[in-house]
Amino acid sequence: MGEKIPHSFLLVADVIDAKRQELRNNGKLPIMHKSEYEALVLDTIKSDVLDIEDTNDLVEVTNFMHERGKFEFLIGELSSVL
Repeated sequence: MGEKIPHSFLLVADVIDAKRQELRNNGKLPIMHKSEYEALVLDTIKSDVLDIEDTNDLVEVTNFMHERGKFEFLIGELSSVL
């Protein structure tokens, strides 16, 4: 079998997809500021009662999402592109 993926990472993917669709439905570009992205991810991780691992590492979640093509992110204080 492949690598084990924390349940919260999959929830983050769903939340990112929903946010992308929400922005598009409102006629906006699917771009999120870094602080908004961080809050969204950390809230999602902390509220996941099914995840038994400590997944509070924002960098780990972000790399996971980027490696799987969920979004592109810009380094530094720039926005994340969903």
